[in-house]
Amino acid sequence: MKSTMKGFLTVAFLLVMAFSVNAQSRKAADKTEDKANIENYQGRKGTDKPEDKADIETHRMKEKLDLSDKQAEKVKKINLEYAQKLEKARQVKDGDREQMQNMTAKIHQEKADKMKAVLSKEQYQKFEKMHSDKEGKRPERKGKASSRK
Repeated sequence: MKSTMKGFLTVAFLLVMAFSVNAQSRKAADKTEDKANIENYQGRKGTDKPEDKADIETHRMKEKLDLSDKQAEKVKKINLEYAQKLEKARQVKDGDREQMQNMTAKIHQEKADKMKAVLSKEQYQKFEKMHSDKEGKRPERKGKASSRK
């Protein structure tokens, strides 16, 4: 009787261990997939819908700014609203680069003002740093007209 009980407990222990290892590897795979989705997005800017851009930006902000679920919900709405505004601005620009830059700067400032109302002071400082770092990484573009002369 004791040996069957020991055998049963051993099998039960091994099953529990197998399930916990499987669950941990699934979590790691999900994180890897999320990271891959963000990296894929960064490689193909301009091809995603505003909804996709808002989802990815919200995911990045939730991770980097440690947003609560309630904050993430509000941030996602703001990100979607402004991704749609930027998309419309890009469609309307008609080749006027300066006008486009002015419109996008205004849209980004409006978005930052709305984010300030949702984020804590520390989160907002991190948010500003994220965006200033992002701007610093962008290569400086030269006008096409000047290179065609």
